[in-house]
Amino acid sequence: MVEDLKTVLEGKATLIKNRQYLSAKDYISPFVERLSSMTNRFICQVKPADQVSTTGGNSDTVYNKVLITAILPDSFTVDNVVYHRTVCFAYALDTKVPVAKFYTGVVDPAMRFHQFGRGYCEVQKIDVSTPLDYTKLMPLIAKGNDDNCEAMLKGICRASLDKAVMTKYLGDWVDFSLTKDFYVEDIGKVKLANSMPIKTYSDVILDKESEFYSDEDKVTYGTLYKSFAEQIYDDEKDLVNRYEKTMLVNEMLRL
Repeated sequence: MVEDLKTVLEGKATLIKNRQYLSAKDYISPFVERLSSMTNRFICQVKPADQVSTTGGNSDTVYNKVLITAILPDSFTVDNVVYHRTVCFAYALDTKVPVAKFYTGVVDPAMRFHQFGRGYCEVQKIDVSTPLDYTKLMPLIAKGNDDNCEAMLKGICRASLDKAVMTKYLGDWVDFSLTKDFYVEDIGKVKLANSMPIKTYSDVILDKESEFYSDEDKVTYGTLYKSFAEQIYDDEKDLVNRYEKTMLVNEMLRL
């Protein structure tokens, strides 16, 4: 769910499997402080802990999964849609391997994340005895400023696919979602849900109420991409693997 940054910063520290993790403020503030000279727009998505702790008989709010998206002023326009560059910080404490990630890309007005390169994410395991290394942020941001998002978006918004062959592609995409994964070293594998290609097929071919549907005989790869990106954004249970899932979409669409 989307939450106000001030509220998220009030999230309490948590104990998981006898490991005492820090409060939300301790994890998030160093990120916000470094980005505050560039922007004051921070979009927070959180998944509260399944179990609620208490202090003095009062319930504590604990966020075990958090995604902070810093929206930078730098932007460009493709097909009358404004895309803003972003710097994201995601962390999860209740996963098999607690992890934090910094990554860059762009978002459209609906907060659909786009990135086309694999070198724009830094991953760290969260160790209760070692602080996160935030010094990696600025070099990552500088690198992200030179990515190919604008050029790729212009390309996929022009390239189109004949709807008549979508049935074949649907089978290929479902097979991809069942058999392919993105491996994050020391963390594990990330996969796309096999329902995602079916949803995109429905969005562009069947569902006339979908914003991605049209009566045209062709659909642009930009429209397909946005349908997948929308599903990734809507998955509130998984806030930490957005970058890796986007890389899988790139591979599946052969971008």
